[in-house]
Amino acid sequence: MAGGPKTGFWIAVGLVVLGLVAYALFKAGVLAPEGKDETVGEISPEDLKKIKGGGEPAAAEAPDNNAPTTVKEYEFVPSAKLPPVQARPATSP
Repeated sequence: MAGGPKTGFWIAVGLVVLGLVAYALFKAGVLAPEGKDETVGEISPEDLKKIKGGGEPAAAEAPDNNAPTTVKEYEFVPSAKLPPVQARPATSP
């Protein structure tokens, strides 16, 4: 058997390296497709109020009446015990 990698291996490695370099350049904006502008225009606070539906500030969350920190009254129920076992099942040796 030969001691080193074959030509097909080096071609595959080269394609992977070229693909990773192309992906890095695309993410950096060097290879961005023409006609696509990824910037977003400015939005004024008045536009946000129109979208939201008014000038009232929105609540961060819906009120939760089932909060775990509130005190709730409960009724104590004494523990019930299981009846004693009458017969033991047969076990195989």
